[in-house]
Amino acid sequence: MNGIASSVIDRLELHYVGSNGGGNYAGPCPWCGGSDRFQFWLNDQKGAPGYWCRQCNKSGNIARHGDPLMTMLNLNSEGQFPVYMERNHIEEYVYQDYVNPTDIMSWCSNPVYYRRIYEYFSTFGLNNETIKKYKLGWAPQHQAMVIPYIARIDEKEYYVGAQLRHTGDVDPKKRYTSVKGSKISGFTHTQLVSIPNFAPGPVLPYLLICESIKDAILLDQMGYYATAFRPSTYWYSKLRTCLCNISNVVIVQDNDGQRGYEIATKFQHECKRQSIRIACPNYKQPTDLYAATRNYDLIENWLDSVGVYKK
Repeated sequence: MNGIASSVIDRLELHYVGSNGGGNYAGPCPWCGGSDRFQFWLNDQKGAPGYWCRQCNKSGNIARHGDPLMTMLNLNSEGQFPVYMERNHIEEYVYQDYVNPTDIMSWCSNPVYYRRIYEYFSTFGLNNETIKKYKLGWAPQHQAMVIPYIARIDEKEYYVGAQLRHTGDVDPKKRYTSVKGSKISGFTHTQLVSIPNFAPGPVLPYLLICESIKDAILLDQMGYYATAFRPSTYWYSKLRTCLCNISNVVIVQDNDGQRGYEIATKFQHECKRQSIRIACPNYKQPTDLYAATRNYDLIENWLDSVGVYKK
């Protein structure tokens, strides 16, 4: 089986049903949703992978340029998912040998799983536009939600890893898994703070720095300057460069006792500049506050009370 056919089968979660056509697979149709009407075979009459839905009659050959299924799944002719990876521009920080863009991109913005993705993230206040903007996704083989790590440089996006939020269906003890992506391990999901040693971002009156990417995404959606960080010795050495254009550094501490306190204290120490710490009252994180109350105003009132206002 070649890479392109394998990618389609994995992406659509097709199951093997017979040996006809070099190997026949079936599953839900990505267009009409028919649960067992979509057929995919490895070799059609011309010896290329093809497909056909018996319900909506959609058909094609994935080896053909511009095939609609390839376009829908965002695949190229090698079964790869496009990713910006300009070695000459960010070689010191992003190494393609360490990143698996096929896996990361296949998990993100998949129309087949969008309902499942929306049901989970909307619980924490994220709307359709935000889910698509940040390419939040679903990893079927892990039964986990996917929050990709995205670095934005010169208005281009670099996929450098991901965090999986497990549902517990596969392993009840697992909550989060970090998928290694590259040496970029600091600020993610932001256009506000630059990669170290490149031109700093714009001058900002403040920046909310969250431990959770999900919180940073929610606060950004609500109209605040926000980003998330992943602690690492490498990144701590670059913090002063990243924060040089930020007037007020505001650390959003997880309200979960000693652990949240220690992580925020470490980050505050490594900033080596004046900063303040705030914590969501009565809940671990802002997304937890929304999940419990379904009320954006409570988050806004809390931030107003500590002097943090929208853009």
